[in-house]
Amino acid sequence: MFSRKTLHDEYAKTIAEIDEGQRREPQHDVPLVPQSSWGTVDTVDQFAFHEFAWLGATLDWSTEDEWSFEETSDTMRRASYLDSPNHGRRWIVYYNRLRLGWVEVSAAPLKLLGTVDDYRASPQARVDMELSLMRFIPTGAAFSILYQTSFFMQSTEGGYDAARERARVAADSAMTWYMWDVMRAGDQYVPGLQFSAEGSYAVFRETVAHWKETGFSPFKRKRHPV
Repeated sequence: MFSRKTLHDEYAKTIAEIDEGQRREPQHDVPLVPQSSWGTVDTVDQFAFHEFAWLGATLDWSTEDEWSFEETSDTMRRASYLDSPNHGRRWIVYYNRLRLGWVEVSAAPLKLLGTVDDYRASPQARVDMELSLMRFIPTGAAFSILYQTSFFMQSTEGGYDAARERARVAADSAMTWYMWDVMRAGDQYVPGLQFSAEGSYAVFRETVAHWKETGFSPFKRKRHPV
């Protein structure tokens, strides 16, 4: 009688790449806006698009070494639970050479009802992420991508320590929910992980402003966690 393969048997090559593989250098395909495929996209949407030009590189710099974020010219949003906006900046997410999913960002949906000046006065954006195979990713690496994504979307109300604590709570919560999905799935399948973070992204804006002022670019090289 043949015994049934376990998930670890079925995903042996995937696990080996996670544990022993080499980081993949991103090959960016940066979209240009405005472009014809956007049609009559809201001006707030386009403003937010330019605001987040450095987000992928910033996450790349700030997360564990194995993560990489490759920008794509495909700007159609994939978050199925959002009616709008239709477009945003998007990056393909890799862990070593494994393509795990995507992360995308755009102005918060309600902000599309106002003007660009309204948005500048009170910016609010949303990041959405969908990743596969997270069951096999080391705990620290899984935490880093969730924590850093949430951290950069935070306001600076209460200072940076408060922003870090809010990000930590969000990451811990997402990992707890995902663990419950893993337990329910058992050896039947590997659940995907969905994660969202919405906020004024003051941490991100201040980080980028500081880097530009000092002449530093996260595109040049990885990296040290923030």
